[in-house]
Amino acid sequence: MVHESLYLTTHEAALAVVATALKKARQLFSTLAINALLGGILFSSGGMLYVMLLAELGGIYATNPGVISVLQALVYPIGLFYVVTMGVDLFNSNILYFTVGVVRGAVSVTDVLVSLVVSWWLNLVGNIFVCYVMCHYSGISSTPSMVAASVLIVQNKMQLSFVQTLIKAMAGNFFVCLL
Repeated sequence: MVHESLYLTTHEAALAVVATALKKARQLFSTLAINALLGGILFSSGGMLYVMLLAELGGIYATNPGVISVLQALVYPIGLFYVVTMGVDLFNSNILYFTVGVVRGAVSVTDVLVSLVVSWWLNLVGNIFVCYVMCHYSGISSTPSMVAASVLIVQNKMQLSFVQTLIKAMAGNFFVCLL
């Protein structure tokens, strides 16, 4: 049996989140910008693998979509793995860190706004760079199967209700915030 002293209490976990918010708030702007851009670039790699699986294994998806869903669930977190390994910033996890930091009075609202705006925009720019510049211009995502897979994914997402989308987003962001 594992000894209880190896676990953090809820108070200690909250203090660790506040310490992370302080560290992120004190970063140089250039460090924040590079980390946010790299976060978008690295995170998008899992998404591109997600689309590629559906594009390349469309026949299996037609007969047994569960197999493709399991494979997609295995490759999508690769982007999160890269983000954690490199220690770069994602907008989603910054929301957790800075919310707790503001509530505890450790960071200012200005720190929050700067971090969230920069991380959101540069995560988006990094993602667009990978998806459009690297994948589209190289021809990877221009193939008919990739276009069809992308359209199918969007159509499936559009069929969800607001509540379904909200619950899925909350569940996904829970895991992102564990970074």
